[in-house]
Amino acid sequence: MGIISIQTISKELMLACRQLGRAIPETLAALVASTIVNAAGGGFYVERPIDEGEARIVVEEAAKKILSTDQPGIAALRLQAAYENAFAELDRGARNHPLMPRVR
Repeated sequence: MGIISIQTISKELMLACRQLGRAIPETLAALVASTIVNAAGGGFYVERPIDEGEARIVVEEAAKKILSTDQPGIAALRLQAAYENAFAELDRGARNHPLMPRVR
């Protein structure tokens, strides 16, 4: 079994949520996936290399968390993801602005 990156897990989580009827941004997928706790290992899954079996668990648990309506923490993660997406868009816009000096 190989090591699975958080980016791959995020993409799988986005696909799983889309199949369940809720499209989510990659930022939210990564944030939620990084909050899944490994009960057996005592800590977060992202704190150490994740194998394929653990990646499946992370995707399943993160999808449950995203689709839940009774977990208050997910609202905070949605706000954080929206903030990060908005900041990234502003940063891209500023970098493409004609008055912005080009870094070589």
